[in-house]
Amino acid sequence: MLTFEKIHNRYKFNKNKEMKKIEHIGIAVKNMQASNQLFEKLLGKKFYKEEVVEGEGVKTSFFMIGNTKIELLEATRENSPIAKYLDKR
Repeated sequence: MLTFEKIHNRYKFNKNKEMKKIEHIGIAVKNMQASNQLFEKLLGKKFYKEEVVEGEGVKTSFFMIGNTKIELLEATRENSPIAKYLDKR
């Protein structure tokens, strides 16, 4: 069970319980190519890494903004967690 203490210790918070850093943000997308193009226009830079994680049934690409990564996730199979998540939206 997650408790405040576990969350507080796992993530970067200062003594006022304000978050100091976000390591990465994951965004589920239906079309990786179109999403990469959109984020390249929005952020003014290309993704720096792309990979397929067969075990999770997902293809990812990463953009770096300061010290934070933005990870786009596209399902590679219909029963993957990302596909199921997108089907609910």
